[in-house]
Amino acid sequence: MTIDLKQKLLLKYPEACALLGIGETKLREEVKAGRIRPVKIGLRGVRIPISEIYRWLADRGGDFGGATRQEHSMVKG
Repeated sequence: MTIDLKQKLLLKYPEACALLGIGETKLREEVKAGRIRPVKIGLRGVRIPISEIYRWLADRGGDFGGATRQEHSMVKG
């Protein structure tokens, strides 16, 4: 079964990196600095909520290219 990133609410680190166009090191730096807040699942699982991706972009002046969040979610993994 293939799942589009636009359908996921929680992303693994590699998925979030691909969506943002940044490396995993940069993503981990942003999490460590508290600028992106992950969600802990179980004892070791960590996911990045898609809402955090949008908030992080908005905090940096991202306008999603003039598109709405829904239109911007056309990105597929």
